[in-house]
Amino acid sequence: MSDLRKNEIPHSIPDMKGLLDRAFPEDDHSKPVLGIDDDTIMAPNAAALLARPSTIIGTANIDGQLVAMSVAIPKSVFDPSNPEPDTVYIYYTVVEPSLQGRGLVALASRSLESKLKALGYSYLEQDCVKENGYADTISRMYADAIVVQYDHTKYPEIGPQRFFRIDLRRIPDIEGKS
Repeated sequence: MSDLRKNEIPHSIPDMKGLLDRAFPEDDHSKPVLGIDDDTIMAPNAAALLARPSTIIGTANIDGQLVAMSVAIPKSVFDPSNPEPDTVYIYYTVVEPSLQGRGLVALASRSLESKLKALGYSYLEQDCVKENGYADTISRMYADAIVVQYDHTKYPEIGPQRFFRIDLRRIPDIEGKS
């Protein structure tokens, strides 16, 4: 894998944190960012997570303004008890609330996928909320690249979710090449 310190932050931390605050106003982004269990703290807060050299961020922009981002963390950071060096976990996918439903998740995802492939990752994993249709969108978007998928309520405070493990090698590049 490439040196993760070469991963460039695409926007300023305040811009990215602002997008998180607008998209998830009920969350306190100054609190510690927790991993897969309550004993694993990945970062003291969202800004620190976004600035961490190992965090990989894909974005979508309109007129140079950040309108969507997808934030991935190496699985070894997110779940140290189950490290997989070729896997990342998507921690956040965020869209400007006033622009939802315009395909911006796909643009941010394609940006992220390109970076992940360049860094040598083979798989991405994520849990998606079912209630708002996001899980169904991911099912359609990645159809043939999904290698594992199941529904769960592992995080009751979030509600029913769907877990995905996606093979990045099965996703065509933006130019249409694998």
